Amino acid sequence: MEIVKNAIRYGKGLLMGYLLATILLAGYAALLTYTSVPEEGMPLCTMVIQMLSVLAASTSVTSQMRKQGLKNGVLVAILYLIPIMFMSYLHQGEAFNVKFLIFGLLMLLMGAIGGIVGVNFFQNKKE
Repeated sequence: MEIVKNAIRYGKGLLMGYLLATILLAGYAALLTYTSVPEEGMPLCTMVIQMLSVLAASTSVTSQMRKQGLKNGVLVAILYLIPIMFMSYLHQGEAFNVKFLIFGLLMLLMGAIGGIVGVNFFQNKKE
């Protein structure tokens, strides 16, 4: 039964992370469309948005689990990266390159930080 609860927690956290990323990316797209903001900053901005989304997702998941924040946060980041890697493969024909490796490591770091924050900051949260 605990496995099912954890799977639901992971699912909700990942969905929240993807939803946050979608909203922030749509806002950034509107900003690019209707203002004179240069497009050169797009790769950096999208990377930061994805990192914030992983941070929020891992914080959400680990605040509900209240244990093993580092491990669970990294697992959230890995689960978040799998669809991105698949879409990258479909779009570019390759899933791994140096840029994606750096991006993946940063995502794992943000997942770990979010996991630690989720466990420690929301330690007294009642279920």
